[in-house]
Amino acid sequence: MQQDLLSSIARGEKEKGIAVFRYLSEDGKYHYYESQIIPKKKNGKITHLTGTQKDVTEWYKLTEKLKRINQQNTLILNNINSGLVYISADYKVIWENVSFIFPEQSNGKRYYEAGKLCYESAKDSDSPCQGCTMMRAMESKNVEHSEYSILGKIIEIYANPILNEQNEVEGVILRIDDITQRKQIQNELEATRNEALASNEKLKQARDKAEQSDKLKSAFLANMSHEIRTPLNAIVGFSELLHNTVNKEESAEYWKIISTNNNLLLTLIGDILDLSKIEAGYVDLVNREFDITQLFEEMSTLYKQKMNDKVTFRCYTPYQSYIVNLDKNRLTQILTNFVNNAIKFTQEGFIEIGYAICNDFLRIYCSDTGIGISEENTVKVFGRFEKLNDFAQGTGLGLSICKAIVDAQGGTIGVNSKTNEGSTFWAELPLNKN
Repeated sequence: MQQDLLSSIARGEKEKGIAVFRYLSEDGKYHYYESQIIPKKKNGKITHLTGTQKDVTEWYKLTEKLKRINQQNTLILNNINSGLVYISADYKVIWENVSFIFPEQSNGKRYYEAGKLCYESAKDSDSPCQGCTMMRAMESKNVEHSEYSILGKIIEIYANPILNEQNEVEGVILRIDDITQRKQIQNELEATRNEALASNEKLKQARDKAEQSDKLKSAFLANMSHEIRTPLNAIVGFSELLHNTVNKEESAEYWKIISTNNNLLLTLIGDILDLSKIEAGYVDLVNREFDITQLFEEMSTLYKQKMNDKVTFRCYTPYQSYIVNLDKNRLTQILTNFVNNAIKFTQEGFIEIGYAICNDFLRIYCSDTGIGISEENTVKVFGRFEKLNDFAQGTGLGLSICKAIVDAQGGTIGVNSKTNEGSTFWAELPLNKN
């Protein structure tokens, strides 16, 4: 390939040549080099060739890692039940994953085709659709909602405006759901309710439960849109910066930010998958013997490194060694959720984890000197999708998952807290006897 490039330049077919070549070094590893060859002419004839070559191995490796991350993020987007579309402020579709909601038609037409103007691909129009959900979101700078009948389906659209530091709209993310079946069910329930409302209290209770479930689902989906968009925006933005920078220190910092947000996104998906299992009534438990003291000491070592200067991390273990027969991974998951919540809301003082053995039960706890929880909110803190502080990062799933794990083992879970004094989250699990 290199010889062909040289020959084509020497024959005058190209003004210059740039190519990346791979070489196998003596250590058995491949190295990548970018070669640039420029012909020098005199009286219109090529007299000699000049060239440069630089090692681009690290750049190539980072590019390959970036491709894998983008493939992974694409896979995540394509497996989200809602369709997502990002449209810039000038109405251009930047990316989309709505093919499962709007399949390609026989004439090749696609809704919200990337690279095209949204009103051209969706409406065959030559101007923006006045009063549409996106335009309302751009004008109000708030989330807007609409329902449309498209191709025989009832489509629900939430438009979330993306604002820059100057509070200007950079674009809009559309979350699109096919709610045809939900509407049919709602209409059927409404008809049944009208027929039996006067005499059927049981139907009223079922309707109320369905409405509450729908509100929880809507709140959850709206929250997921934000929680997924936050790391994705960071990954996409810093990926572009990483691609364009040649400074090694900047590249390392950008790569660190991308990795952190990628892990955040994977943790979020893990919580959603755990919730799906719980919703199906399935919590997998694998009991085995392990040293509970060793587990607490390992977690203490890990979290001591994460504390700020004003917070002390403490660990209480009453025994030098104590063997229990429980699901170690699930116990770690519960304790990790307790500690992560404590870190979010504790700015100074201490965070302490510990355990005790009481009447054939293992009691674990995490105490902190954080902002605490009011009495009326302690009864809600283990509910699904509950977030007592909307500004704190997270989905509101962690503690509800903990409760499901504890319930599956026949245990109990709770919290003791006072506002501005701190909280103690605890769980009691029956010890399995061999």
